[in-house]
Amino acid sequence: MVPYLRAANVKDGLLDLSDVKEMNFSPYEQAIFALRPGDVLVSEGSGSLSSVGASAVWAGEIPGRVCFQNTLLRLRPRPGTHGQYLAWWCRHAFADGVFASVATGANIFHVSAERVRNLPMVDLPFALQRAIADYLDAETARIDALIEKKRRMVGLLDERLVAAVDELTAGMHQIPLRRIASVTYGLGQPPPLSQSPTDVPIIRATNVFRGRIDADDLIRAKVEDLPLGRAPLLSFGEILVVRSGAYTGDSALVTRDWVGSAPGYDLRVTPTATDSQLLAMQMLGRRFLDQVDIAKGRAAQPHLNAEDLGDVVVMTASASREKTVATNLVALDQSRRDTVDTVERQVRLLVERRQALITAAVTGQLDIPGVAA
Repeated sequence: MVPYLRAANVKDGLLDLSDVKEMNFSPYEQAIFALRPGDVLVSEGSGSLSSVGASAVWAGEIPGRVCFQNTLLRLRPRPGTHGQYLAWWCRHAFADGVFASVATGANIFHVSAERVRNLPMVDLPFALQRAIADYLDAETARIDALIEKKRRMVGLLDERLVAAVDELTAGMHQIPLRRIASVTYGLGQPPPLSQSPTDVPIIRATNVFRGRIDADDLIRAKVEDLPLGRAPLLSFGEILVVRSGAYTGDSALVTRDWVGSAPGYDLRVTPTATDSQLLAMQMLGRRFLDQVDIAKGRAAQPHLNAEDLGDVVVMTASASREKTVATNLVALDQSRRDTVDTVERQVRLLVERRQALITAAVTGQLDIPGVAA
């Protein structure tokens, strides 16, 4: 039994070694499929054309012999090719669609070893390849550090909002959620999907993020394919809560009426005796999320039941105090969102800058500082 890497272990520019499988490889197979430090691994196939060709370098992170599966291609630099330069070239080929351009298939796209072997590369002297690799190592590390700093800023803004929610609602009257809101299930089994833009949009768990609904990636279905042959309406002031998966407990307030929209696979909270904005803000707080973690942990497969969510304790007060607290929290949340939007735009520009730098460098279009042209 030998550890081996597969497509799931290869991300764009890094190896995910959190789940490395083992398999029988004969001594002969080990000699063929064993990895050496410096080998570049490229994902061979994917259901998405944009995911074909993700690459990462094997640096011997796991001691002993490690092999690779046929869902990966191995690129090993020949004499005269700098290994890290080859790795950067693969990052360019993935992001700029070079690998995708030679992929074949319908539902599953593949890039064969032969097609990749025949892809053209700019013929650069070894010394220049090494200089390019060193330059990209340094410059991308600087850009990545800036990106990480900005993402930490977003995390701090989120923590500030969570703390404010719990602080401003402290001392209010505690009551089970079911006493001030109804909690119901969304759609059961997903209906057949439709490609028509005029059919019913369905909000899924993947559309619900902390405090907002992403309406840019909605699936659609025909009304007659929905349960009971109709689309339950989503009304302003209702709250959707993710009931299963990695983002269980995430929630978002419905801020406009969705005519003919259906809450797909989430829990639907309809406030009946409390300020909907305050309740939605409480669902972003640590006090609420800690209770959700306990509730979903009681199930064999972590998920959130309507009954358990209804038992979660929330805070209530007089209508005037609820409105005041909700107004303050919504203003703080809007300020956070404005800042996050700005930071995310900056991150996107940094990512684009990094990729443009990689492409220009490995294709010989960039003058490397300290290297004669």
